[in-house]
Amino acid sequence: MLIGIIGWKNAGKTTLACSLIRTLTQQGLRVGSIKHSHHGLSALSTQGDSIRHKEAGAVPAILIAADAWMIDDRLQVGCPPPLDDMLVKFSDVDLVLIEGFKAATHAKIEVRREAFAGAPLAPCDAQIFAIVTDSPDRYGPLVHFTHNEIDAIAELILARMEKGSA
Repeated sequence: MLIGIIGWKNAGKTTLACSLIRTLTQQGLRVGSIKHSHHGLSALSTQGDSIRHKEAGAVPAILIAADAWMIDDRLQVGCPPPLDDMLVKFSDVDLVLIEGFKAATHAKIEVRREAFAGAPLAPCDAQIFAIVTDSPDRYGPLVHFTHNEIDAIAELILARMEKGSA
């Protein structure tokens, strides 16, 4: 099952993804992750966001940059394979959280902070099923959460998994 975490820069995507990985693994799920970086090879280090998914408990944790990719600290230099080809690395997980890849067609949660927000993504993407925001009253019929409602977001993901709708 795939769930995307998408949003504009500084919206809190990595923080949300890592919190969900921790929460869902504590509930016994095997969670893998893919994080997309717009930065080049230098972003693939053992510091910062590049290892946060792994530290949160993702197995495997893949980071994809423009000119390289990393799977569980093993650097692969060169163009990364397409997202669909990466998914074969997740045959033994219950859930794959994918951070980034706004244009992909899997189910997604949009993360927004009004101070850093570009245009809302949800009106143009039918795959977005929930919004995590600091202004929940602005998003009409979509399910919405504040950034601190990690348990409730995890419950929504689990419910979608039970229904097979993620």
